[in-house]
Amino acid sequence: MSRFFSFLKSSAVQPLRLGLCLGLWLSAALPTTAQVRGDTTLPTPTQVQRQGNEFEITGGTQQGGNLFHSFERFSPGDRTVTFRNVDTVERLITRVTGGTPSEINGILRLLQSDGQISPADFFLINPSGILFGENARLDVGGSVIFSTAERIRFADGTQFSARNPQASPLLTVSIPTGLQFGPAPAPIVNASFSLAANFSRPLRRTGYFGASRYAGLSVLPDRAIALIGGNLDFPGGEITAPGGRIELGSVAQAGTVGLVPTAQGWSVDYSNVRAFGQIHLAGFADISANGDRGGTVRLRASEIRLDEASYISADTLGSLAGGRITIRGDRLTLLNGSQIFANTRSSGPAGRIDLLATSQIQILGAVVGSDGPESSGVFVRVQDGATGNGGRIVLTTRQLNLLDGGQISLDTIGNGRPGSLQILADEINIAGVALDGQGNPIAGDLAGDLNFPVPSTLSAAIFGSQSFQSTDAIPSQIEIQTRRLRVQDGATIQTSTFGVADAGNLSIWASERVEVQGLSPATPDTRAVPAGIFSQSGGTPGTPYIFAPGATGRGGDLSIATGELVVRDGAYIATGSFDANPNALGAGNLTLATRSATLENQGNIVANTNSGVGGNLSLTAQDYLLLRRNSQISTSAGIAGQGGDGGNITLQADFILSVLTENNDITANAFTGDGGAVNIFTRGITGILPQPQLTPQSDITATSERGNSGTITITTPPSTDPTQGVTELPAAPVDASRLIAQRCAASSAIAADRSAFVATGRGGLPPGPNHAFDLPSVRVPWAESAPASSMNAPIHARPPAQAAALDAANLDAANRDAANNQDAASLHTANLTVLPPPDDPDSRTSPLTLREPSDAALSVASRPLQEARGWRQTATGEVILLANLPEPSRFQDVQPLPPGCAAPG
Repeated sequence: MSRFFSFLKSSAVQPLRLGLCLGLWLSAALPTTAQVRGDTTLPTPTQVQRQGNEFEITGGTQQGGNLFHSFERFSPGDRTVTFRNVDTVERLITRVTGGTPSEINGILRLLQSDGQISPADFFLINPSGILFGENARLDVGGSVIFSTAERIRFADGTQFSARNPQASPLLTVSIPTGLQFGPAPAPIVNASFSLAANFSRPLRRTGYFGASRYAGLSVLPDRAIALIGGNLDFPGGEITAPGGRIELGSVAQAGTVGLVPTAQGWSVDYSNVRAFGQIHLAGFADISANGDRGGTVRLRASEIRLDEASYISADTLGSLAGGRITIRGDRLTLLNGSQIFANTRSSGPAGRIDLLATSQIQILGAVVGSDGPESSGVFVRVQDGATGNGGRIVLTTRQLNLLDGGQISLDTIGNGRPGSLQILADEINIAGVALDGQGNPIAGDLAGDLNFPVPSTLSAAIFGSQSFQSTDAIPSQIEIQTRRLRVQDGATIQTSTFGVADAGNLSIWASERVEVQGLSPATPDTRAVPAGIFSQSGGTPGTPYIFAPGATGRGGDLSIATGELVVRDGAYIATGSFDANPNALGAGNLTLATRSATLENQGNIVANTNSGVGGNLSLTAQDYLLLRRNSQISTSAGIAGQGGDGGNITLQADFILSVLTENNDITANAFTGDGGAVNIFTRGITGILPQPQLTPQSDITATSERGNSGTITITTPPSTDPTQGVTELPAAPVDASRLIAQRCAASSAIAADRSAFVATGRGGLPPGPNHAFDLPSVRVPWAESAPASSMNAPIHARPPAQAAALDAANLDAANRDAANNQDAASLHTANLTVLPPPDDPDSRTSPLTLREPSDAALSVASRPLQEARGWRQTATGEVILLANLPEPSRFQDVQPLPPGCAAPG
């Protein structure tokens, strides 16, 4: 049995992987010796000759640029297979029809008649499975596609089938356009690897993979290699395509994978695939497109798992751009030091990583190597000595978990500008530090501190001496959009500068909740560190996060918008600057917007500096801000006794709540500089008091040891009189009999020309049960008669004494007054202001103004008065009382008065 199967049975191989690799073949009759045998299905059959330790392949049927070979068995073991006379061929297309898997543990070689490597592309399909042993190698000048598809489809509609080969197949000159799979595609296993490379981890970091043509399955630069089958398993296997293209796809059921020719060989289209399988990498497996330019790596499966320090990379080693890594599936997991990266090591810009997992992305754990801890993670870095700019990471998933030292990093160690990170996830959990096999924290070597644990983190750190400012960098270096974000137990999200450049900005939008809490576990060998969200220069004073005391760049700006904000159990949200140099640029600004904010049990929100100006801190809480048990909000400067003014604090909350005896503080203090300004806008504040200096109680301070004290301003809305605008309602109910019109008696004052008009309120009711409702509901100034001695004088409308803004209660009260006062005919309704309902978002009022009738409109002839039987409103708004009712042109033109009130003639 070959070394390949010995490797699969080793203790390093997990049971799950053994099941994937061997389950199919243990039930099949595997050949005990190497076998390569052609079949007779082609017009010109494939010829196989064995020469010592090598199989030579000739014959086959050529159609245009396609050379077809067909094998009953193709399992050369550890022997070399050489396809000869591949001269005028663009594509060598091979199938295996015998129903047994192909075990390849030697070299596959394509030679021209002159002995040179052929530039032709190589296709091999075997629907029964393909296995590459540890010594498998490729000597191919073109691109390579290995697949467990049943047939290859061509542009003219013809097929080349391995499952049902025809005795005289219709072969074609067309190019391949797809791989058609059956209902249960067989797996592909790749255990090929380079012993030299696996023993030298530093070589991996310097770009060794991609520089050697003999690292597992390798193609020439700018060529493609694709493995498309059922489940794909890489127990230590390697694939290398320097600056080229790598396609790995796992198909779970019948479907067609499209093939598209490109400048780098072939790309793959999965749009007609409905179900996907699994891709597993373990045991130092390596997928590398590193080169003078980074290549393209694409993985498509339902579940993708990298374990045991396995790598996927697309670094640039030269002046051209880094590559692009795209991974798409339902779940993506990185374990035990496994990494995905697209770095720059030279003058070319770093690449891009796109990760899309519909259910979950999980990155956890670290391993301890000879040169320190190695976290599982996703990295786009500007490496030491590189001058290229950083790249980009985009993660999209339902749930993102960074646990036990898992990391996503955009660190800039060289002189290029930093890259950017964008995360879109429904839920994000970042928790813990790296642990060893006994559950103890693994100590790192951060800024020379061997006692600092390796945290789970999203980070964008800038090292070195580059001097670009934030205006040259990407405005939001880390941008997170989520529903819920939790950072706990020593984990961090941070943008930092270790030199003269400004730290990047950090923006978080969480529609529901952001929670930052807890410390990492402490041991005799490692310190406890708090969980936090940081944007800092050199570190944050008052915390263990002090990495580069000499950094002079400005801390980045940090903004968080969320429904609920919780900081508790020693955790931090902070911008800071640690350098005590007076030239330090200070902390960045910290902006928080939330419905409610809770700081509990030494929760900290700070923008502190050792020197330079403290950052400005703005916190808006729609409902409340709660501080409990030694929590603090601070923008203090000069903590180390140096200069710098305290930053400004602006707090806006309906209520600010604290407990006076719990030593919760809001501070904008300074040492030799001036204190900052604390501006608080609230409806109510309790349990915390302004003080001239810090006390053991809960304080608000803006003091300075040697400079001028700052200011503390607390603004609350003016007190409101609850009785303001309230009108007393009548004690007696409305007399309904007064609302019904009665016929005037013959002996009444009306009949005797001693008229009187009394206005009574009707509460919006019509004059009588048989009368129409007054739709416009218009109130008009009434006319009053002259004294009896001047009955022949014209009648004028009495002008209103003043304008009045009346609500319904005020109108009813005015109507009641009019009923008791005949002089109340001057009811003031001009410039009536219509108030919006209380919940109307637009609180502005809109005046409704009634014009005063003109004298001419109200003039009457010098004759005995007749009672008005109706009224009419003109186009200009004037109201005219009518003795005789005309035929109305529309309902609103004329409103009748109660009948029967005219004096008898």
